[in-house]
Amino acid sequence: MSFQGKVDEFYRSNRQALFTCALSITRSVEAAEDAIQEAFYRIYRYDSWKVRNLKTFVFQCVRNAAIDQLRKKPATESLDDVSLFDLNHHPRRVAEGREREKALAAALESLDPDERQTIVEHLCGGLKFREIADIRGIPQGTVSAWYYRGLAKMKARLEEQP
Repeated sequence: MSFQGKVDEFYRSNRQALFTCALSITRSVEAAEDAIQEAFYRIYRYDSWKVRNLKTFVFQCVRNAAIDQLRKKPATESLDDVSLFDLNHHPRRVAEGREREKALAAALESLDPDERQTIVEHLCGGLKFREIADIRGIPQGTVSAWYYRGLAKMKARLEEQP
């Protein structure tokens, strides 16, 4: 299979995770969509023989493009009306999950950007701590600290709610 074919297949099976990753950084649906489009434009023009791990490479490109979008237009929107989670399930489950989703999104939004992005990349993107560390060029221990600290903050915030 060609490099573009592998990239296309990867996108089809991971588009929600990639969008969630970009959205957690840009905090704007439009900017997240632009970031993904820009990332894949860059990916298709990249020398395929330089790519060792497609998953890490694509997530790094999306993350970098999202950061570029954020630099162009700083986030001013709230994520209150935007879903970070895919609720394409049975309509009854969607209705039941809305309040839980809002509470989770608010708890996630209250985190520091590094903690929020790490949680999204790990849980939604399926990236391992080592992969996240490679993408960001930081020690793996820092990534795990951000992850566990962020989860603890989210848990505390969710327990405060009635």
